[in-house]
Amino acid sequence: MRYAAEGILLLGAVVCCCFYLYGIYNHKVNVQIEYVRTMEVTAHRGASARYPENTMAAFEGAKELGADWIELDVQQSRDGQIFVMHDTNFVRTAGVDSNTWEMDYDEIKTLDVGSFFDSSFAGERVPLLSEVIAFAKKNGIKLNIEMKPTGHEHEFEQKVAEVIATDR
Repeated sequence: MRYAAEGILLLGAVVCCCFYLYGIYNHKVNVQIEYVRTMEVTAHRGASARYPENTMAAFEGAKELGADWIELDVQQSRDGQIFVMHDTNFVRTAGVDSNTWEMDYDEIKTLDVGSFFDSSFAGERVPLLSEVIAFAKKNGIKLNIEMKPTGHEHEFEQKVAEVIATDR
């Protein structure tokens, strides 16, 4: 008698599973999978596989590709401006062997940081964080801002917070 009860219970479970799977297959059962509904895409340094990293072209490309988030890096110039750049030296992206903290933003904004990636991006400039925030706000994109301290900054965290608060 014991085995009969277990067999009936097992058969009932199998029948229920079959009906459930049949309902899913025929779209009569809505499967709630929370992680699918909350998955979002982050573009690292913008769409850096297709565009020069941390540039407006890369951020615009990330938008076109459907990114929900843009991860970017910020540093502080000698004159206290908060700008977007990963490396602490401009040699890789601009061919200029100067450190980020040794230049004023007026000098930095003249650097070509697109040609290293491809000649079609010649003239691409280093954006200010405020420019990127305005772009993200206009386009409904969230930002993941990574601060890159070098030890040469002055009130770096406070200035980044002020830029974010000002551009809200």
